[in-house]
Amino acid sequence: MRGLIPNAFTMGNLLCGCLAIMSLYEHDNDPMVFIGLLILAAFLDLFDGLFARLLGVGSEMGKQLDSLADAVTFGIAPALMVVELLLDDTDGNGLALGGLLLAVASIYRLAKFNVDTRQSDSFIGLPTPSNALFWIAMLGMWSEGTISVGQIPIWGWLIMIVLMSWFMISEIPLISLKFKHLRYRGNEPRFFLIIGGIITLSLCWILANSYFLAVPIILLLYLLISLWDRKNHQNEISR
Repeated sequence: MRGLIPNAFTMGNLLCGCLAIMSLYEHDNDPMVFIGLLILAAFLDLFDGLFARLLGVGSEMGKQLDSLADAVTFGIAPALMVVELLLDDTDGNGLALGGLLLAVASIYRLAKFNVDTRQSDSFIGLPTPSNALFWIAMLGMWSEGTISVGQIPIWGWLIMIVLMSWFMISEIPLISLKFKHLRYRGNEPRFFLIIGGIITLSLCWILANSYFLAVPIILLLYLLISLWDRKNHQNEISR
């Protein structure tokens, strides 16, 4: 029965992804429905692995289920969202289909993660949920009027798509966001990221009245903290 708990979180993640995709094609769809479902899925994805480790019920099946759910929720769903957003605001420009590259890169990244033994305690390449959060932040800024799709030419969107796809399949070492325990020692970079994220969210809301603007900044902070943690780890080894 204990093994059902983390799998239930994983299935909840998958259902959120399916509902998010359905919401894209509803008439008069509210972007906040899509955004809310993917944010909920991200929390469920964060806790399925944590509960599996705390309960001692981690399994190969659970790992595969997690990746399959992530492929739908954080790979296919945001890719289709980007395509729909660009098609609607570029008068059906066929280049908008370039957004599907995000789905291809996400699923390739997840398959690579499953067989890459180097990624047990850290990530190599940008995790798919982080990529998805970046794109739903772009949707959020569009829905609140902070940016408009037309302000960025189609080639600018394609550059972002290619760049984020490359980040996912690259060899850049990044810290894992999944806690093995809740103690501070050993989780310093994760707590730094959480505290920095809260501060960034607060400042973006106070100064720009936008939470979504904070996401690209937090993503940059994530990259910087990962580089700092890697350098710190290498220094400890050299001693």
